[in-house]
Amino acid sequence: MGAMRSLAGLLLLVASAASCRLPRMYGEDVAVRVQGLYGFQEVDVARLDGHAIAGLEVVTEDPHNSWGYEIGAQYGHESEETPQRRHEAEFNELYVGMRRGWTRGAMHPYFGLGASWARVENTLRTSGPTVEFDDDSGGAYVRGGLLWSLGRYDFDRGTEILMGIDARGLVGDDFDMAQIALVLAFGT
Repeated sequence: MGAMRSLAGLLLLVASAASCRLPRMYGEDVAVRVQGLYGFQEVDVARLDGHAIAGLEVVTEDPHNSWGYEIGAQYGHESEETPQRRHEAEFNELYVGMRRGWTRGAMHPYFGLGASWARVENTLRTSGPTVEFDDDSGGAYVRGGLLWSLGRYDFDRGTEILMGIDARGLVGDDFDMAQIALVLAFGT
């Protein structure tokens, strides 16, 4: 719990130092995007090899200081089979954090950090009884990515479509994760 308090304090300090005030979550000119992710995630658990992930997140960006918030969820599944056993694992993650973006023409690089809660639900099937166990881990993540604008279309305030790549690392209590994903985003 002390690590989560430290992370929350760090997020507040970074946001305050960058803009002398926290970014607005909403407002007339605050950009809001919905982003879908699909990629590959590696977990530092010896019995797992890596798996595909899919996620959805909502991102904001205050144009006054280019800082914003992000909240999201991800899901992944992995299965490994040997003659003696079958191991299945489901990965669920919820996260919230802050993001700093830049706009360079059609290019939109970003950097983010935040707090995450992840759960791995394991099922081990052998010739004997089936064993189920869960691993929960709270932790901190850091991420970076690059989005390219595919154009702005005349819906509402002008919907922009972006596509790009995202890299993310998580350091947790019980396990660590690294991932790379393709991103498709829609928003203002």
